[in-house]
Amino acid sequence: MALSTSSSYQCARVSTPVAQPAIYARVYHAIRNRLETDQQRLTRLTRISPVGKSPFTVQTVFKTRATPDVCDFNMHLSNSSYAMTYDMARFKYVVEHLPLLYGDGGWIAVGGRAGTYYSFVREIPLNAAYEIRLSMASWDHKWVYMVARYVTYTSNSKKALKSSEECNGTTSSFPDTTLLVRSSSQSPAPEAVPSWIGTPLPEGAVLHCTAISRLCSKIGRITIPPSVILGTAGFGISQERFDEIQSWRFTNKGKCIKNFYAGGWKEVPEHERWWEDALGGDIEARRVQGLRCLPESIGIPVVG
Repeated sequence: MALSTSSSYQCARVSTPVAQPAIYARVYHAIRNRLETDQQRLTRLTRISPVGKSPFTVQTVFKTRATPDVCDFNMHLSNSSYAMTYDMARFKYVVEHLPLLYGDGGWIAVGGRAGTYYSFVREIPLNAAYEIRLSMASWDHKWVYMVARYVTYTSNSKKALKSSEECNGTTSSFPDTTLLVRSSSQSPAPEAVPSWIGTPLPEGAVLHCTAISRLCSKIGRITIPPSVILGTAGFGISQERFDEIQSWRFTNKGKCIKNFYAGGWKEVPEHERWWEDALGGDIEARRVQGLRCLPESIGIPVVG
């Protein structure tokens, strides 16, 4: 009995530092939501939303280190750790660029079969600091395709490391890339993932791995089209339109936006679907190019 009590105590001591930040965050947000007025909350949520931006010009940078507990016996980052840190980067991306989704009652699901594809270039050594640079590659009527690049920096590229914290906010041009075709039995070369997919890497970055995954948004068990999620998040739309959408979130305890996600968007005539217009033009051209490249270059099946 004494041994069991001691073990439980040691487990509690180990888990406490991990659990504390989550507990503090929950308590903080609960108190803030109670004290905030609707107008204060509206102002805060509008300030952090990507109103008018292109989905292809934003990115998330998740910094971490290849500590001994995530490395294998070869003294470099274990293959399983790439997926673990990718999950962290994906969650950070949602918090930074889709900050209203979970508050609206939605959630993110990761694709099942062929959900994530990895192209390994070189290993990440033990104790090396590295970062995951996550951005959007394309989307179809169900899935959003995300590209993550695992990079390190050489010792003489500290300026590049510092600049990597900021996104330049401009859409890079993308060439008519020659697509590399592979069969399901072949392993693609690292260069099979075109460099223009996602936001460009900063100067001095050393690429170790490229990962592409597909995600979908849901409310309950109902899938929400990516264009609807991106439009209501603020991408490509005007401030006036976003203010109207924000009013849905504060009407009848948010039931308006929930109903819109759950199928209300289908009732909007096709010629009045503002979210599709907002993501047209150059954004649509980039989306189509990325969607065409994914199945032909790396073999990820695209729904259509």
